[in-house]
Amino acid sequence: MVLPIGVVGLFTIISGCYALYKIAVLGRRDKTVCTSHVNPMIAACLVLCYFLYLYLTRTLLDVFNCAPTAPPDGKLYMQAVFEECGIPGGTQVTLLPIAVVGFIVYTAGYPVGMLTLLWRNRETVMEDQLLRAKGVGFDRLTNPRAYDFRRRYQRSYYQFKPDYAYFWIVVIIVRKFFIAVTSILFNRNGAFQMAACLLVMFLAYALQVRYTPYMSPSDCDDVLRDHETSRFQSKVHAVLHARLAEVSARGRKRVHKNLLTFEGKVDRSAVLGVMAGWLFNYNTVEAVMSFAAVVRSRRGVDRRAPAAVVLSLARPPPLPAPPADRVADGHHVHGADHQPVLQRPRSRRRHHRHRAHRHHRRHHLLCHRAGDGDGGAVHRVAARGRRQARRVQAQRQDGG
Repeated sequence: MVLPIGVVGLFTIISGCYALYKIAVLGRRDKTVCTSHVNPMIAACLVLCYFLYLYLTRTLLDVFNCAPTAPPDGKLYMQAVFEECGIPGGTQVTLLPIAVVGFIVYTAGYPVGMLTLLWRNRETVMEDQLLRAKGVGFDRLTNPRAYDFRRRYQRSYYQFKPDYAYFWIVVIIVRKFFIAVTSILFNRNGAFQMAACLLVMFLAYALQVRYTPYMSPSDCDDVLRDHETSRFQSKVHAVLHARLAEVSARGRKRVHKNLLTFEGKVDRSAVLGVMAGWLFNYNTVEAVMSFAAVVRSRRGVDRRAPAAVVLSLARPPPLPAPPADRVADGHHVHGADHQPVLQRPRSRRRHHRHRAHRHHRRHHLLCHRAGDGDGGAVHRVAARGRRQARRVQAQRQDGG
């Protein structure tokens, strides 16, 4: 929690010193010039908060992670430092207020703040993304309304399509939050932890494949076509189309490279560019990585599941017990109505065969163990095994 606060404070001090340098040394008095470096610093702070979200959230949740020992002794211990929880003056009680404030301000406040900011400026965000799809909007001439907003907050939405740009970053942050929760709350059961992670990643994979929210350079034409279609159905797209018409004649348009040359031959570089555009498409990469995470979580469930659970699932259900009013008599079971109910008779031959096989395996095991010592031990164990086999044979003949 101290890391992002310290970095933001450092950026603020650097920004203030740089503004004073412009005023005192360079003699600049224009407010726009003196604060021109503020927007990149805000963008850097937002990027830092995004990349540190998973680590800091997990660190904050470690304070609340108290669990008993195995075997339990009636107390709860903080898993991060293995110290008893709830002790006045202890580590867990000391860090608890800081963790609560950090959870409210950062873990919950960062995604809520980003969603509020982007939702209130969703038309600006969509306009900026449509200009990006057109290949313009990198200066105030071609982007008069959203240029300052782009410089300040573009790192939170520039990779998404216009219809998803103002909220999909929050979807990714929520996914990070649930991964952190599963890694902390279910750390005592590896199989259940991997199963919860599997559920989170499968939902993320399904949403990615269903909506394909990323806007790669190869998707810009499709985005513009969808915008042209949606302007007759959506009021927001209609307003944005009118705004884009004002700046469509400004700036340089994106140039499309033909697949054929002037001689009618196929341009290999253009074909490779098209193939690379599909292969390195943001949606393709995200779908492949999400699917790999799903497969890895699934394998983790198989490896961490205890063998007893697997055997219990594979074992057939037990047969129902006979009623209490039925008594056994030999191979039959008679009830109160004296109607015989046949049971499966016990096979004496199969019983002796199983017993002989068990002694035979024991004989081989003893011979193998005795082979590590002197040579006479092998013969003694072999003779003992032969005597045991003759005894079993005699019992079988007496029983037959």
